[in-house]
Amino acid sequence: MTIIIDESSADQRLDRFLIKLFPRAPRGEVFRLFRKKDVKLNGKRASVDCRVVLGDEIFVYLSEERQKAWMAQELVLVAGELEIVYQDEDDLVVYKARGLKTTPDRAGEDCLTSRVQAYLSDRLTPTFKPSPLGRLDKDTEGLVLFAKNYQRTKLLEELQRKSQVKKSYLALVFGTIKEGLCEITIKKNLTSPGMKVEDGGKVAKTIFKTLVKKPPYSLVEAELLTGKTHQIRISLASMGSEIVGDKLYGRGGGGQRLLCYKLEWAGKRAEYLPESFLKELRKVGIDESSYDSNSN
Repeated sequence: MTIIIDESSADQRLDRFLIKLFPRAPRGEVFRLFRKKDVKLNGKRASVDCRVVLGDEIFVYLSEERQKAWMAQELVLVAGELEIVYQDEDDLVVYKARGLKTTPDRAGEDCLTSRVQAYLSDRLTPTFKPSPLGRLDKDTEGLVLFAKNYQRTKLLEELQRKSQVKKSYLALVFGTIKEGLCEITIKKNLTSPGMKVEDGGKVAKTIFKTLVKKPPYSLVEAELLTGKTHQIRISLASMGSEIVGDKLYGRGGGGQRLLCYKLEWAGKRAEYLPESFLKELRKVGIDESSYDSNSN
């Protein structure tokens, strides 16, 4: 089979490109292709550490049977409602509603990522499919960032590794909290769902600020400094508070009132307060005049 490297596949090691092209192949078998001299780059024998650039021609000696067995299953596009908050040539920010999964558990399942891939179907290639830069829990609503091409994906992932993608949340909680930096270590709970605070676990750092106090509730802003599973929810629980509606770390009922409302990255910014969340705040006597998210 012959592959011509396009913009979505350029500037990466050849072995990594083939691993993406053949996601169902054992890695050892991919490297065996190089040892058997079954991979050619622009007509010449290729090594695993060759870098591919735009326009390169890759030839792989592979039977049709193995091609079908190794390549990804055909992507099932699932079109659905998509609330776009920001987009340009490289980036897309969409709002995920509470109750909608960020990523699918099976092919053809409706979720935010499936809807984005359907929206960006003209950008899909055998080795690039838009995926979220970070996930929101099913019962958390808010903004999710996607890159529209492979090169941008690499850049955004690097920014995230350097903690240069700022994510801010709003949470309606019971009681009051201690403001400032909350730093805990957490581990997966092996005897029940969720995470637990335990020495020797992964460090979770969050900065909390109280925006409004409306006893018995508070509206809290949380800025993630790390990105661990259930980080905000378990951090609040560790302080003796809980998010309204959080059935795992609180009392549950009606869905948790947690919203990723602001993203800042690479000189860009997206902010959104959906009417569904504002309604929940108004129910407990908090209206938009009580706080100004733009001042944070």
